Amino acid sequence: TSTTPPRPSNSFQRENRIFVGQIPRPPTVDKEDLHQYFSLFGNVTDVHYPESNHRNGKMYCFVRFCTTQAVERCLNVEVHYVTGHRVNVQLAEPRPVHGNPHRRKFKGSQF
Repeated sequence: TSTTPPRPSNSFQRENRIFVGQIPRPPTVDKEDLHQYFSLFGNVTDVHYPESNHRNGKMYCFVRFCTTQAVERCLNVEVHYVTGHRVNVQLAEPRPVHGNPHRRKFKGSQF
């Protein structure tokens, strides 16, 4: 009898997510604008704004796609504009399970 090791919890998997930073506050760019724009790259399953979400007047969010291919298509675009505003897009990389709670959540992020 073979046993399969337990999978990590969803909060620590990559799960086809991107980090989107430098988003102007609504109503300039809202959740629907982001969903519509990123749907150009593939099926978007979720646009999530964390509760503590501000930095120098800008916001950030996480966009989850159905497929890795959609993430790759999105990341292959050098510059992204949502409703005429440039946003920063990176692969979302989760914090390690036993990481420092004060450490930035996403490697390479400006936030």
